[in-house]
Amino acid sequence: MFVVLTKIQFAPEQKETVVELSRDSAEIAKQQPGFIGIRTHLAHGDNHSMTYWEWETEQDHLNCTTSDDWAEYTPKWQALMENGAKFELDTYDLVVSS
Repeated sequence: MFVVLTKIQFAPEQKETVVELSRDSAEIAKQQPGFIGIRTHLAHGDNHSMTYWEWETEQDHLNCTTSDDWAEYTPKWQALMENGAKFELDTYDLVVSS
């Protein structure tokens, strides 16, 4: 299993946009080959979110990121970042599972 952890810090007025784009992004991911699961969390008392993406392989994740299905949403995410939101992405291989 391949895991991607994304974090987004945003201004309070960007919260609704982040939630909406996160929901739309989850729907796109669910349609991609090799998709296992996704969970997005909003922090308590702070303006940031964390999304945990699960893929069968790293290549499945990479294929998703280059899918034409993102064409409508990539400019929206870019606009959010251009307006001050900060995005982080880390990747992991599964070592232990219960």
